[in-house]
Amino acid sequence: MNRKPAKVAVVVGLAVLVLTAWHVGAAKARKNAKLAMPAAVAAAVKKAFPAASIRDVELERKCLVLYEVELRQDGKEVEIEVAADGRIASVETAIARSALPQAVAETLAKAAGSAKVKEVEKQEIRAVVALAALQKPRAVYEAEFVRNGKEVEVTIAEDGKLLSMEVEDDDEDDDEDDD
Repeated sequence: MNRKPAKVAVVVGLAVLVLTAWHVGAAKARKNAKLAMPAAVAAAVKKAFPAASIRDVELERKCLVLYEVELRQDGKEVEIEVAADGRIASVETAIARSALPQAVAETLAKAAGSAKVKEVEKQEIRAVVALAALQKPRAVYEAEFVRNGKEVEVTIAEDGKLLSMEVEDDDEDDDEDDD
C-alpha cells in the first residue's frame, strides 16, 4: 500500500494550519504594535504640530478609482485601466514568450524552472498616482449615522456637495485592517 499521498496530505494540512496561525498572529501583532514612521513622516508631523504628542500611528491606504475595460483589437484581448478623467493608467496585452526582451525571458525561465508558463502579458504603465500640494488646504466633513439598521458614512464638501456615501455592507467586517 502506498502511503506517500497520505503523508503528503498530512504535510500539506499541517503547512496550511501553521501558515493560518502565523497569518492570524501576524495580523494581531501588526494591529497591536506601534508602527514606526519614516523619518520624513515624523519630521513633517513635528513641523506641522510641534506641541502635539503622538498617540498612535497606522498605515492607511488611499485608493484611486480606475475602470478596468476589457476589449478586443485586431483579434487580441486588451485590458486597460482608465481614470474617471479619461487618463489611461495602464494597458495590458497578452504576448508570445518569444516576444519577451531577453533579460525578461531569462528571469522568467529561472523563476518558472520546469513549470509550464500558461500565459505572458505585457503591462504598459502610462500613469501613476502622485500627491500634489495644494496652495490652500481644502476642508471636507465626514459624518457617520445609522439608517435602516445600517451604518452610513458620508463625506461633504465645504459648499455642501455630497462627495460620497458609503452604506455598511452586511458582509463587511467592522475592522478593515485585518485583511
